Amino acid sequence: MKTLNWQSPPQHGGDLARAKALHSDISPDDWLDLSAGLNPQPWPIPQIPIDCFTRLPEDYSALLTAAAEYYQQESLWPVSGSQQIIELLPKLRQNACVAVPEVGYQEHAWCWLKAGHKVMTYCDDELEQAAETYDVVVVINPNNPGGQRYPQARLLTLQQRLASRNGWLIVDEAFMDALSEQDQAESSLTVKAQLDGLIVLRSIGKFFGLAGIRSGFVLCQQALLDTIRQGLGPWHMNGVSAYLTQQLLLDREWHYRARATLSLHMNQQRLQLDRLFEPQGRSIGYTPLFYTCYHPAAYQLQQQLAQQGIWVRYFSQSSWLRFGLADNPQALGRLVQALDQSLNQSLKRRLWL
Repeated sequence: MKTLNWQSPPQHGGDLARAKALHSDISPDDWLDLSAGLNPQPWPIPQIPIDCFTRLPEDYSALLTAAAEYYQQESLWPVSGSQQIIELLPKLRQNACVAVPEVGYQEHAWCWLKAGHKVMTYCDDELEQAAETYDVVVVINPNNPGGQRYPQARLLTLQQRLASRNGWLIVDEAFMDALSEQDQAESSLTVKAQLDGLIVLRSIGKFFGLAGIRSGFVLCQQALLDTIRQGLGPWHMNGVSAYLTQQLLLDREWHYRARATLSLHMNQQRLQLDRLFEPQGRSIGYTPLFYTCYHPAAYQLQQQLAQQGIWVRYFSQSSWLRFGLADNPQALGRLVQALDQSLNQSLKRRLWL
């Protein structure tokens, strides 16, 4: 395990404006943005009642009913994106020792660090040791960007160890919704979220493709939920987001179609990218919303793709690239052609050296 001591906040995917600024010769309309891992075919926005704009969101009861049915758990509360609760949780403990994944969504580490806690990273085979040693353990399931999934049974063992010491297991399930219902049943902890010391985070932005409405949920034991609600304060989710979230959670037919479509498109993309990277790099993992691979010249590949108007996510600590879903044959063909060209250039450069 390694101690973290960052001095500045992490960078994120979805920062297309930065790519456009660096490559102003490319038309703004010509970019293929695969950096954020969002559903490229978002849930369709319906007409929004005017009172969502004109009245304070004083009552979340309809939203809570829809969420309780969707997650099969009543002990939950809406948040303005899971980032809001990631920011709040470190303020609810003092002088904690926190374990976060060696590679994962970096806001978890950053928010605990800036709140004054000690933060360590763990590898997958150190997870049980972390639960025996630290006050708080963060698990990202499925992992972003690695794609690894953790079974329910393993996580519940961690929860029991941490709860026995008044510790927390925080499980970030931001990409869980895109998995099949069977995979979710084997991995998700939403139905167990009332257990002591367990905190589950769910995000609306990824699977539903609506990152801009800033919507999600925290699920945990009721006493802790009451503390979280006090920390969030009144009207913390705006009326428009609350209405849209309620409606999209109820749209079961769309959920079914979207999961089938995402799985089909990602399988096609994964086969193509596996073929391209096999001689020089290797696949790390995937979900229906992204594919991650290792390449020794990952940064150079990201820059070469950007020169062709394709923006993907680069992870410097592991030399990984994460590709969001190209959801139609034209976009996938463009990616494959550009990547094939860039990989050939990279191979020639390495052979020359």
